[in-house]
Amino acid sequence: MVKDGGQGTRMIRSLTLRIGLSVILFIILMAGHYFNILPADQ
Repeated sequence: MVKDGGQGTRMIRSLTLRIGLSVILFIILMAGHYFNILPADQ
């Protein structure tokens, strides 16, 4: 990680945002599979 002059909260906020978006995307994909919106077999 790179030190940016006492702006550590910015890094934590960006990591939290990335993790949150990844979790939301995973939940959307799982819900789509559960409700048969996304086909399981190709």
